[in-house]
Amino acid sequence: MLLCALLSGCWGGNDQSLEQVTQTDNPQVALYTVNMPSAGSVTIDYGKTTNYGMKTWTQSTSTGGPVNIFVAGMLANTTYHMRASVEFDNGNTVNDVDQSFTTGPLPSYAQPLVFQATTAAGMTPQPGLKLLDSTAYGLIITDLSGNILWTYHAPNVIQGVKMLPNGDFLMVIGANSSDLLSGPLPPGTDVEIREVNLGGYTVRSISLATLNAELANAGCAECNVTLTDFHHDVTALPNGHWMVLANTTQALSSTRTPALINAPPTTVLGDVIVDLDQYLQPHHRGAFQRRFFRRLVYSQGPGLPERGQSASTAGLGLAGHRAARPGGQHQFPVFRLCLPAVRLFDFQIGLFATSPRHP
Repeated sequence: MLLCALLSGCWGGNDQSLEQVTQTDNPQVALYTVNMPSAGSVTIDYGKTTNYGMKTWTQSTSTGGPVNIFVAGMLANTTYHMRASVEFDNGNTVNDVDQSFTTGPLPSYAQPLVFQATTAAGMTPQPGLKLLDSTAYGLIITDLSGNILWTYHAPNVIQGVKMLPNGDFLMVIGANSSDLLSGPLPPGTDVEIREVNLGGYTVRSISLATLNAELANAGCAECNVTLTDFHHDVTALPNGHWMVLANTTQALSSTRTPALINAPPTTVLGDVIVDLDQYLQPHHRGAFQRRFFRRLVYSQGPGLPERGQSASTAGLGLAGHRAARPGGQHQFPVFRLCLPAVRLFDFQIGLFATSPRHP
């Protein structure tokens, strides 16, 4: 009907029925679909009344066709009104008729949660939302009044998350690194890097098992490593690559390189950086991964505390390691892992420029 109106030159009025609003996997997010007959841009107005008051970002199409926009930031168990506002490249504008959408209840794991927000006297809080990463409850977004607006739960610990320019979330799902001190993770443990959109759908992901299989088949010297966990951070580069921070272990003894002297054989936990291309394959141009055992230094001294500091792919300093023994207890003397400072100087080929940096 809309397309016929456009072809007959009748376009220009308001209140044309454009498309539909549907539920997503997230009970507090709607998917608004607009079938565009030609090039243009779409924005969704929404609110608790037909005065709306809130807007989504704008999405454009250069050829026409379906445009899908997630409408998020809504309270649970609440009816909202929403309307698509369309501007075509030829200058014509049109608004959809009012659509209503009722959000669902919070997931059962989030229902007991209550957040309280207070503002200091005479102060005005800056606008925005709060993203909380909870070991027990997954990801939670609240407004500045403490109202829960968005949730996402994974079957394992979400160790790090960041928002991408397209509005998706890129997250690290894995076990705590300290769990590896007691031995390998149980089979079936969910360990992966995952991109998730506002609707709660997985856009793309790579599991630890899949990446280990790709490394085994890569055939290069630096690929000879078995990852044991993803942890703490992943960075999306402008060229579409993902820089992934992972754990691996290495057995040390007097007969291995580097040689372990004046101490019994032991196993240490170290870090690996892997450059995944836009197809989530290990990137082979340049040094796509670097293991941090080459600067392992043995430190003699009974009772020394464990040396550790979280590492990030955005700017690596010291990355912690632990000497393991049965029962998961820390063994002394302690090994200090000296990592280089890593600087990404060419996002196109993902090369590393390194300079030694010691604690």
